[in-house]
This record gives sequence, structure tokens and C-alpha cells, in this order.
Amino acid sequence: MQFWVVLLAGLTGGALLGRWYFLRRTDWRIKLLSYRLNRIAGRKNPVKISSLMKGIYRCVHDCMRQNNQTAAYQAIDLLKLALGERLGRGNESMRLMALAVAALRTKQPDIAGYVLDAYTPLVRGLNDKDRIAVIEQLTLIAMVALKARYNFMLAKVVNKIFAILEQMDKAEEPPIISAGLRGLKSVGMMAVRRKDEALFREISLRIGNLNYYDEETAKEVIGVLNEWLHRIIKNENQVMFDIVLQFCWQYMDKDHVSNQICELLVYEWQNLSGMAALNPNSQMAAEMIEFLFSLAEKRSNEQLWTLIIAIAAKTARLAFAQHGINVGFVTMYPLLDHGRRLLAAELKFHQISNDGLRQKVLFLIIRECVTLAALIARKDMTSSTGEVLAQLYQKWVSYPEMRGTLKSVKKFCQILILYWMKNRQRQSRRSLSGHCDIVEPSLLSDSEKERLGLS
Repeated sequence: MQFWVVLLAGLTGGALLGRWYFLRRTDWRIKLLSYRLNRIAGRKNPVKISSLMKGIYRCVHDCMRQNNQTAAYQAIDLLKLALGERLGRGNESMRLMALAVAALRTKQPDIAGYVLDAYTPLVRGLNDKDRIAVIEQLTLIAMVALKARYNFMLAKVVNKIFAILEQMDKAEEPPIISAGLRGLKSVGMMAVRRKDEALFREISLRIGNLNYYDEETAKEVIGVLNEWLHRIIKNENQVMFDIVLQFCWQYMDKDHVSNQICELLVYEWQNLSGMAALNPNSQMAAEMIEFLFSLAEKRSNEQLWTLIIAIAAKTARLAFAQHGINVGFVTMYPLLDHGRRLLAAELKFHQISNDGLRQKVLFLIIRECVTLAALIARKDMTSSTGEVLAQLYQKWVSYPEMRGTLKSVKKFCQILILYWMKNRQRQSRRSLSGHCDIVEPSLLSDSEKERLGLS
């Protein structure tokens, strides 16, 4: 009897020892897990599925602890196969996130990047609520990766978020689109802080290609754009600023973008352009105003023109108040140059009807330019409005980036003088006595003055 007890104990101990040794061999564990996966595929037994998935996760963690990268890749491949067979449990995405974060914290970013690939088969079987959770978890992984300075992980996160967005029905999945844009906004902001121009360019251009133009989604896209732009202007990053303008034009330069969406962008940019105008060494404010004028030209909408001209004048007024006429001229230049171009078009194509919009816009610009000159003169206390207009003319013709001919510049400045003289005739003749270069010779014929109502 004692012999059989000893034999049974020996066999049991040997079996346990053999199992322990077997499970210590990672390659054998992976083969066993693979065998179990093949047997369980197609059989929805929750207990066996849970046991299998726990075994796979435990194997990956052990491989990471042993720093066995090859075995970790093999175990993660099993995980992807299991998820492809729809064997994921509740909160499986949360477990994947924990696995990726664990890899990042143990300084194994390559394994973390491989874990991210497991999200692809997982997402296919998820409902809308769970997909939103996946996007939020991917964003958290990006934050951990950023803190650990693994910038390449940000690009992988971006690809996963876009993969989710690009398979959505744009008309029926607004919550997923909103979650995706929030995630991309956060990752884009990380790229701005790290000055990762390549990643920021990719995010910007791919958002522009998503073609989301319903009003609610457009508001979110513009919100993303403005948050980035605020940080970029603050950082004075010209390269990223140019990327944002490119993205914005790509998004807005579509016929099915409504005027309401354009106005929303314009309203948001009035504060941002003012913020940029406070920096005396930056041309970002002028570039933003130039962009808005290009948008107005494409739209040919009187309300949009009126709004943009008012914002351009407001921004120039702020620049003059902060830096004076010498530095502030750069911010006013887009307003002057578009006035010059509109005047040339009006004089050349006056017989071609466009509902009088061109002439209305021209005189809006003329009025704002003269008003700005009057404000500068009032602040200076020693110059008249006419003298300030003469100073603007001198700044204009010596401006290195001046467009157009000297003749067209002088003609527009003479229009400004005529508009001012019409209301302040006595004062204008006295104050311009020493500035013959701007008023003589007159480049406007009597018929042109009469047509413009300035005779």
C-alpha cells in the first residue's frame, strides 16, 4: 500500500514538474495556445474563450518581462487571430490599451506598436459606443507615447483613428466622427508641441480629405483648426502655420461648402488674426487676411465680403495701435492690394454686370482705408488724414512684396485721396500741398471719376 502511495505521489510530482517545465518554455506555450485557438474557433464557449484569452495576454506579459521580443510578436499574432475570429470579450479594447501602455512603460515601443495592430480586427465587430471608446483609448496611448518620447507611435495612432473614420457612413455616424476629430485634435496638438511637421501635415491633409461638410461636423472641424492655429501663432511656427492654411483651403475650396460654414471660419479668425497682429515680427496676421480675401473672391457673397473687410480693418487698426504705421503697414497691405485690384477690374470691366457687387466691395475697402488713415492721424496729432494717406503710398511703393505696377498703386491712392477730399475739401487741399507725388499727375480721367461718383 505504501508503495502505491509513493508511486502516485511521484507520478503527480513528475507531472507537475513536467507541466512547470513545459510552461516555462515560451515556444511550447505558444504552440499550446495556438492548438487551443484552432480547436475553439467557431465554438462559442464563453468559459473556454475567457481561459484562452487570459492565457494569451499572460504569455505576452511574460514575454515582455523576459524581453523576448520574437515570442511576444508570436503571441500578439495569436491575439490578432483570436480577435479576427470574434473571440473578444467585453472591454477587450481596454485590455489591449493596458497591454500597449505596459509595453511603453517597460521601454518596448516596438511591441506596443504591434499591439496597436490588434485593434484592426477588434474594431470590425464593435458597436458604435465601443468604437468611440476605442478612439479615446488610442488617444490615451498616444499621450503615454508622447510622454515617453516615442513619436512614431503617434503616427500609428493617427492611422488607426483614420481607419475607423474612413469605414463609417458619414451621414449616419456623427458621434464616431466627433470622437475621431477630438482624438485627431489631441494628437495634432501633440505634434505641434513636439514640432513634428511631417505628422502634423499628414493629419491636416487627411482630415481635409474626409469630406465632412454638414454644419455640425464642419463646426467641429473648424474648432480643431482654430485650436491648432492658436497654439501655432503663439509658438510662431511659420511652417505649421502654412500647413494649416493649406488644410483650410483644401477644406473650404469646395462648392458644397455653405456660406454659413465660411462665415463661421471668418468669425473665428477675427480674434486669431488680432492675436497674430500683436507680434511685430510676424506676418501671420497679413497671411490670414489674405486667405480670407481669397475665400471672399471665390464666394462672391456680399455679406461675406462685408464681414471680411471689417475684420481686415479691425486687425490693421490693432496693428497700427500697437506698432505704428511703419510696422503695422504689413497688416494693412492685403486690404490695400485687394482695393487696387478691384479698382483695376472695375475700370476695365465696368460694362460687364455683376449686380454691382464689385463696386460695392471696392467702396467698402476705400471707406475702411480712409477711416484707418483718419485714426492714425488722430493718434499722431501732428498729421492730417491726407498726409497719412501720402505716407501709406510711400510705404506701399517701397514694400518689398508689392504686387502690381506703380501706376496701379498710385491710381488707387488717388482714389483714396478723392474719396477723402469729397468730404473734407478745404482741409485736404491745405494738407496735401507738400505731397504732389501722390496727386500729380492724375491717372484718373474725368469719365472714370464720374463713373465712380468722385468727380
